[in-house]
Amino acid sequence: MSEERILLLEDRATDAALMRSILNDAGYKNVDVATNEIEYLTALNSGNYAAIVSDHAVPGTSSAYAFELAHRRLPDVPMICVSGDLAPEEGASLLAEGVGEYVSKDQLWRLPHAVERAVKYKRLVVALEHQLEDSRNELRSLTHILSHDLKSPLYSIYQIAQMVVDQQDVDVAECRTVLTAISDDALRLTEMTGALQKFYTLALNDFFPTKIDLSALVGSLMAKQTSHSVFRQVQTIVQPDLYVVADLDLLTTLLENLLNNAWKFTSKTDDPRIEFGCRPATQPNAPDTFFVKDNGAGFDMKLVKKLFHPFQRLHASSEFDGTGIGLATVERIARRHHGRAWIEGEKGVGTTVFFTLAGEPLS
Repeated sequence: MSEERILLLEDRATDAALMRSILNDAGYKNVDVATNEIEYLTALNSGNYAAIVSDHAVPGTSSAYAFELAHRRLPDVPMICVSGDLAPEEGASLLAEGVGEYVSKDQLWRLPHAVERAVKYKRLVVALEHQLEDSRNELRSLTHILSHDLKSPLYSIYQIAQMVVDQQDVDVAECRTVLTAISDDALRLTEMTGALQKFYTLALNDFFPTKIDLSALVGSLMAKQTSHSVFRQVQTIVQPDLYVVADLDLLTTLLENLLNNAWKFTSKTDDPRIEFGCRPATQPNAPDTFFVKDNGAGFDMKLVKKLFHPFQRLHASSEFDGTGIGLATVERIARRHHGRAWIEGEKGVGTTVFFTLAGEPLS
């Protein structure tokens, strides 16, 4: 059964009842009927409709005028014209004006299919508009990165090299110091461009959703961290029996970034602790909220808006290493799953990163 609301403009009660019955039988249970222009305008002003079905010749109005009224108030809602006697040239004219489709009253069996196509088209348009806006935002972000973040190490390399060129007598020790600085900046630039390449290719990877034992995956990633840091004692807590539908490669990347951050930012903490868990959804059909929590360095919440942008760091690289792209990667992967990511923390107390992966929770 479809939850979409359909608005039907039809002045003849028998035709309205028939069309409503046909739509109901096809699964469209929320059909509002308007019999004149006033009722139609009232419905347009009050409703959120997936599609509008209009008779071609309602007294005092027409499907073309009904479309014009709808376009002013609900510009993204598609319209289907229904007519008992519509010449082909009139139908072509309606389509040219923006009406999505027209159906003859002696072929009302076609009406649910026309509505379904219109609703799918609307969803596609909305999805493409969102993708276009995301692409614009990504382009703005990339422009900023190229003009600021990557420019900095390049300019630093230039300045250091220029110092050598400008000096008349340079001994071996000085050369070694200068070349070391150049090497460090070049390595930093290499790491940044590599991280940037991985970040911007996330959207190009194939997407294969599957059922994943999230607790087992997090447990194996934490065990891997422990094996790489045998001299550290970190308390790790993983909530059992958590499952989710997601792309395994992308989800693994998301979790690796979160756990790497938690491991890194607890490195200077006494009795470090890292916890992975879930807050069950409180609304029907809402996704569960997963989280990675640590008692590490934390941060000032006044700076929280910076954290999901590439190369925006709150700690000096001399204090904690890294490229500054991990949380941006987490946010992008959550968004790829139609979810979201956000973060809470307190300086000197710790950090909790939350994320959702949209879809019905698995039992």
